[in-house]
Amino acid sequence: MLSSNIVHPQNLPIARGSLEFDGPQVPTETALLRARRPPGSSVPDWLLTGVDLPALVYAAREALCIDELPKVTYEAEGGYNRLFLLSFEEAHRSVLARVALKNARSRFHIPSAVATMSFARHIQSIPTPEVYAWNASDTNPVGAPYILQEYVSHVVEPWEVFRKCSDAQRTIIFEELARYHAAFLSPLPSTLQGIGRLVFSPGLASSPDLSDPRTYALGPVPVTLSPPWEETPRLWSGTSTSVEAVWSELYTVRSSMAMPDDQSIELDEIGLDEDQAGVQACNPSAFAAAASNAHSYIRRSLSLLQQAPADLSASCLFRSDYAFRNVLLDAKTLRVRAFIDWDDIHVKPFVLSVNFPEDITSFSREGLDPQSAYFRDGAFGVLPPDEDGEMLDILDEHGNYRAVDEHGNPTFIDEHNERIRGTRYRREYIEHLKKFDHRVGRDGTWELRKDLVRAEYLVMRGGEAWWDKREWLEQQSQGAINADVG
Repeated sequence: MLSSNIVHPQNLPIARGSLEFDGPQVPTETALLRARRPPGSSVPDWLLTGVDLPALVYAAREALCIDELPKVTYEAEGGYNRLFLLSFEEAHRSVLARVALKNARSRFHIPSAVATMSFARHIQSIPTPEVYAWNASDTNPVGAPYILQEYVSHVVEPWEVFRKCSDAQRTIIFEELARYHAAFLSPLPSTLQGIGRLVFSPGLASSPDLSDPRTYALGPVPVTLSPPWEETPRLWSGTSTSVEAVWSELYTVRSSMAMPDDQSIELDEIGLDEDQAGVQACNPSAFAAAASNAHSYIRRSLSLLQQAPADLSASCLFRSDYAFRNVLLDAKTLRVRAFIDWDDIHVKPFVLSVNFPEDITSFSREGLDPQSAYFRDGAFGVLPPDEDGEMLDILDEHGNYRAVDEHGNPTFIDEHNERIRGTRYRREYIEHLKKFDHRVGRDGTWELRKDLVRAEYLVMRGGEAWWDKREWLEQQSQGAINADVG
């Protein structure tokens, strides 16, 4: 029997598909999806998760100890999960079911996502939906990996109000996000230091103490090696949770994928095809040089991390998918009610975990000065450019259209304004974050962060990044040699 305090995989005490209910029956996944499609159209098998909704309903009833049959509706869908809402109207309770899509990498992350949500909620006091039950097995009676969690109502996501709210309201939003970002950044216990993902400690009882740090352990971080177009993700997971060991192992793996021997290069692995510019220059010798320079930069960055103050290298929780869509605010007060979508929460050193919501970091290079610091620093998209200046109206003082110059060339006014706006927002966010974590304002923190973020990008992206950044890497390597000589 499931109960609300069970947080590790449990098999339902029924055979899949054996449930019958009095009165209206629970709809099938196919029926719910068909209702969202044009009349007469069918639902292809590849679109289905395989979830048995009657079994899912049974799991929710058992977890909440409710006899009522809920109303089951389609709620939403992302790149990795399909959401169903189970509404127990008489009991005034609602459950959100997150069901992993077929071949989605989230299905491999469910145990870690649940452990991290529990740690954040019960130890760090970070608002997260309560988890009622979960199962990561493909063969469980529900028919698909799932999480049953609290449904948070009467909320908005920041992006829904951010652009149209007042300055005072925007300050509330930034301050709320910064306050809890500092909670994410708080150092983890010594047993959880390193790089990886939180998991439940092995051998737990069925009702573990979720407020005890000993309930949790640090496991290796899985890395997706396959390009986006591959249907089934290729995952790599090392054996270590040391930053140095993980980066070293992953560099070796990436190298062997991109250049399996001294005589050939796997162009697909570095994102090149025969029609692209630069492919002819990508011979084994040139690629090996780029890979070597990348390796040197990674090693130098790791040495900086090893020499950094202990509190900058201390591990904490990092949100790689930090976006407004993953935050729920109270619709009236704009205070944070919950952080959602915990599939991509990792454990990393603090200096690698100070990031911004992607909504204020996304940008276009169109119209960006090629002599700007952004390009001199390697043009890493993970480090958005800071651009100052005045916001420009689409019309000048004479009423002329500013979007093109006198020769009809685009002036990229919108892109220019968006970069300025993003720069202002990030600076404001940093000021709020400084109030809650003094390390953010310390001299040297941001320069160290830049070095390590670039190194991490090179490690994670592999040969594609090494070849794309080859000229910049050559400059860095030459600069390091000159510095050693000097």
